Amino acid sequence: MSNSGDQHPGAAGSATEVANIEDRYRRRWLPTVLLLLIPLPLIGVGAHFTMHNMLTMPSRWLPLTTPEQASLERFIEEFDTGDAVLLSWHRCSIDDPRLAEIAEAVREIRESPARPEHARYFDTVMDGNSVLRELMGPPLNLSREEALQRIEGTLVGPDGDFSCVFVALTEEGLFARQEAIPLIVQEASRICDLPEEDFLLAGPPVEGATLDRKATFDANTLSIPSTIVSALLCWWFLGSWRFTAVVLATALFGQGLVLAAMWWFDVRMSAILIVLPTLVLVLTVSAGVHLVNYYYDAVRKYGQQGAVVRALGSGRRPCLLAAFTSAMGLLSLGVSDIEPIVRFGIFAAAGVLAAIAVLLLILPAALAKWPAHPAHNVNGHSPADRNLQQSDRFIDSLAAGLARYSWLLIFLFVGGTAAAGYGLQKIETSISFDGLFPANSRISDDYAFLERHLGPLVPIEVVLHFDQDGPLTLREQLDIVERVEAAVKNGAHIDGTLSAADFSPDIPESIEADEQLLAMAQQMTLPIQLLNPEPAAVAAALPATDDLPPQNTAWAATAFSLDHSQQTAATVVSTFQPTAIPTQKLRPPETVDQLVSFSRESTPQLVLKLPPLAEASPAAPPIPTFVSPPWELIEERTIAAIDDDVREGLVDRRFLHETDERQSFRISARVPALLGIDYHESLQSLQTAVDPLLEDLDPAVAKTVTAEYTGVMPVVSKAQRVLLKDLYGSFLTAFALVGVVMVFVLRSLPAGLLAMLPNVFPAIVVFGLMGWLDVPVDIGAMMTASVALGIAVDDTLHFLNWFRMETARGLDRREAVRLSLRHCARAMTQTTIICGLGMVVFAFSGFVPSQRFSWLMFTLLAATLVGDLIFLPALLCGFTGRVFVPRRGVESST
Repeated sequence: MSNSGDQHPGAAGSATEVANIEDRYRRRWLPTVLLLLIPLPLIGVGAHFTMHNMLTMPSRWLPLTTPEQASLERFIEEFDTGDAVLLSWHRCSIDDPRLAEIAEAVREIRESPARPEHARYFDTVMDGNSVLRELMGPPLNLSREEALQRIEGTLVGPDGDFSCVFVALTEEGLFARQEAIPLIVQEASRICDLPEEDFLLAGPPVEGATLDRKATFDANTLSIPSTIVSALLCWWFLGSWRFTAVVLATALFGQGLVLAAMWWFDVRMSAILIVLPTLVLVLTVSAGVHLVNYYYDAVRKYGQQGAVVRALGSGRRPCLLAAFTSAMGLLSLGVSDIEPIVRFGIFAAAGVLAAIAVLLLILPAALAKWPAHPAHNVNGHSPADRNLQQSDRFIDSLAAGLARYSWLLIFLFVGGTAAAGYGLQKIETSISFDGLFPANSRISDDYAFLERHLGPLVPIEVVLHFDQDGPLTLREQLDIVERVEAAVKNGAHIDGTLSAADFSPDIPESIEADEQLLAMAQQMTLPIQLLNPEPAAVAAALPATDDLPPQNTAWAATAFSLDHSQQTAATVVSTFQPTAIPTQKLRPPETVDQLVSFSRESTPQLVLKLPPLAEASPAAPPIPTFVSPPWELIEERTIAAIDDDVREGLVDRRFLHETDERQSFRISARVPALLGIDYHESLQSLQTAVDPLLEDLDPAVAKTVTAEYTGVMPVVSKAQRVLLKDLYGSFLTAFALVGVVMVFVLRSLPAGLLAMLPNVFPAIVVFGLMGWLDVPVDIGAMMTASVALGIAVDDTLHFLNWFRMETARGLDRREAVRLSLRHCARAMTQTTIICGLGMVVFAFSGFVPSQRFSWLMFTLLAATLVGDLIFLPALLCGFTGRVFVPRRGVESST
């Protein structure tokens, strides 16, 4: 055992010099506090804005450089539609007119000039009632059964009755979903005369809004008890409310600083980041507990005089190194491709470093200003001293057992780590719906009901791109879209498709019957662009006839009139009048009846009339009053008008996007949210069904058609695969960074690598067991491995710091281990309890990744304590411990 008369390694200089240093610490107290109070208002404002600027968007977690994320962003931009909100209620029937009324109410908000702040939230709206009536009406005229079959799984359930409303949000509406979604529900409540809580809601915006509410709840409700738990434990272990207040105030300062930094750097808080402030707090408290325990140890051994200087001499370096290794563990998350994880690592690392820097600035001044309680003095005989003596006797027994069975313990730890580590190859990752929300939550109940009665709810989009200069007509393009949609339905777990083909009438290649041609010409009202705006050219292009008497009243006139401002011509048909009226449409049913009674063999009854234009140049050819109707021209322009009408309707419905280079058709499908399916396998199944179909097209056509798979599901699928890569990548990065630090600190490569064994064993064992037990790793669990590694090294550094100091004084390894355990076992246990219990409060979170993060952190920290109190001492006592002894130390036989 050490002699209290010996000079402590941390003490330096004369007693006068030590007294002067402590006096400077005392005088530094007030200026330091005032200095830290200056930025406090700005920090408070920034932290307030960060906590009230919540935005969680799982579909945007991947960076734009990821092909899947870039594809989703391009899809949203091109089709001018964001994620949709699905609204329904129990016993909602497709024949209920209130569905259409809700949809119309949202459209009125979108088009209302009186509510511009709300109008920009909403894009397209669809409801089962309106779509069913539209499909059964002209021009499709489907039977009810055919119409229901087309929208089954999207707007109507398998029972052919349960239905819903879809409201697509704009990008602005998606970011303001906390306002946009309540507006939809309020309108539905007013129209249906139902309480707002009776409505069923689903869709990515609803998931994000729910996550934001749960994160806000965690921030306002769970952060407070977590802080209280940390404060009470700190006070219990330190036995001083003053020291506890200083440590806790510093931790809260660091917590506020990191939140304010997020606001300054325009980083929005999200559910993933909600545990970040608490992590900074508990790590700062942990460092404070270690430093105060260094101080208490100096007081017990040498008394109050010079204790602060001795504590800093012994503890400042390992505390700084511990903060640095914790930051390294956090920064290793920066290798992730998931944006919230990267931000978590960067801001948590910065917060920990800043908070511990402030702690090392202010805590020595507090220790000098308020010397330790007499209960911590070695000469005291209080109950605290007696408890301390009992604790030392237990530690001595533990040290003796560790020395005696060191080789057995090393074998058990290494063997157990290897056996558990084999399960790492079985690890699976998940960012699915049921990996975000508890099974008993309201949103989970809504999703379960809607997937049973309506259909799958996770969107996937197949976009077919046709080159603009390709050989296909619109009719041929829609034929391919229809075939691809049928193939999409054959994909694994895919149901509920909608495409341009579902809303398009048949576009004829030709119209053989005169009656059908005239009937279809009647329905077309779109302008026809003239290739040549000169009216004389129109007349010259049509053969003139003189055999039609002007007095004939049983004829129909089709006139092409020139609009001087638009340079367009409109098809105009009229009957029983001597002069055709430009822009008049065929509306009266009797008009068609009379037109279809005519035949081509009779005297021409259908004529083209060009009204005389006063503006015509005198030199222009004369414009005949009557010319024969070219039936081929009427057919060509009628089909062209149908084509344009269909295109416009598909663009309005956001099922078609056209550019100068290509035409893109959207096929929307759904996969289940609650079956725990592998989205990657489902996506591969979809590609296997669609790609061969496109490859089998005519080679001239195939090279002009490509398929793109986008939407929320491919992004989630990619994120799940990225998560596993990130788990290994971040852990290996943390291991490399922390390992370098350990080698540098210990000045020995073998010692540095051996010192990492007790720190990697917790993560390997815990995650290996998760692999063996088929427990999926979610985004919260993934972050814990490298974070826990960085924290685990803290205790290792403190233990090795004491071990090397004791061996440097000439003690053998077994005695050095015993004294090191006496020095820091209590502090290690205390900090583990503070960090673990401070984080485990978030097990009550409504966000599943936060729950798993808290439980896994608690488990990993507990395992780390076992490693540092048993595995590490066993390594030091065994033959491997020789590499840890400084060269000037005296090594005794073990």
